[in-house]
Amino acid sequence: MIMKPYANKYTVRFVALLAISFVLLLPTMVCSQTKLYKECEHRTDLTAMCILNYPIYDSVKVDITMLVPNTKEDAAKLAEEFNLGLDKDTIFRYYGSEMNGIYKRLVYKNNTKEKFGYISNPSDYKDVSILLYKYNLGVIVIFHNIDTKERNRKVNRFFIEAVSNPEILPNIEME
Repeated sequence: MIMKPYANKYTVRFVALLAISFVLLLPTMVCSQTKLYKECEHRTDLTAMCILNYPIYDSVKVDITMLVPNTKEDAAKLAEEFNLGLDKDTIFRYYGSEMNGIYKRLVYKNNTKEKFGYISNPSDYKDVSILLYKYNLGVIVIFHNIDTKERNRKVNRFFIEAVSNPEILPNIEME
């Protein structure tokens, strides 16, 4: 049985939006891509994407790095690389499924593979990024430049909305 990718209407819309974003932001992307994107852009086991100034709410914009593994085996390696604590069986069970579950955690801004822990004072927001892991796709999405408690609240509100409206996040489905 050969698994073939297919595009639904949300994937097509997302790809079109992503293409427009890249064209509009191309001049700024050359000098301001995220560190994580630069580390991963040449990898063959995944597709790395960098979206700068992605609007979350009102005037809140964040930079996003998205890592899309090519296969479920690559998804398992990626989850291990980012120390997500997910076993291979769990990843294989949900990869390609209809489940839209999202795992979220704080990571260090300068080392997105390391869990941050708890925010104990307002200055901590400058040191964190937020990592999302989409179970059914094995995709890791990092939201950068959180910076303040208010921005963190708005990004978290966006995540809550994404659970019931998964099409607002990148969505690449496999048949």
